[in-house]
Amino acid sequence: MVTLVLQRFIFPLLCSLLLFSTAQAKTSVVSLRVKKSVAQWQEQKDSYQYFSTQKLFELINGGAPQYISQGLIDGIHQQLTSDSGKVLEIFAEDFGTPQHALAMAGIKKDDLGAASSVLPLDSGTTSFAVPAIGATTVVCVANRYYVELVFSGFTNQDKLIAEARKFIAFYTTTGSK
Repeated sequence: MVTLVLQRFIFPLLCSLLLFSTAQAKTSVVSLRVKKSVAQWQEQKDSYQYFSTQKLFELINGGAPQYISQGLIDGIHQQLTSDSGKVLEIFAEDFGTPQHALAMAGIKKDDLGAASSVLPLDSGTTSFAVPAIGATTVVCVANRYYVELVFSGFTNQDKLIAEARKFIAFYTTTGSK
């Protein structure tokens, strides 16, 4: 009798819950994809990728263990181009908790360079930009999500910051749901 109850009711219920929670995690990070044109930005053909921790080693060179040790669950990667030829590479990653996402942002801030080169972006969010030769990396944290935006092709830093703020607004709104 107990075996029958386990087989017919408890086991299927547990399987359903497990499948539902796994689907929810994937759906959550996938919702961070920039699907429509944002101002002058369009997704490059075939650039979108969903990745798990195992696939992260294929996407980034040498840094995957650091992301995984901070609690990375999964993420998305996509590249956008603007009408004027600028490029934006996006990594939006689910770290499970805001604390893990904030810890990853702190590590990235330290890795990117001296504190004097870090530009805070918005007072209501954890976001900053670090300019470098040829590209500027923008990091923001939206709830449990860590988002890294790499802008290239900009010569005017004020215009870059304005574009970064549009994406930060998108991620903080979408990531808070």
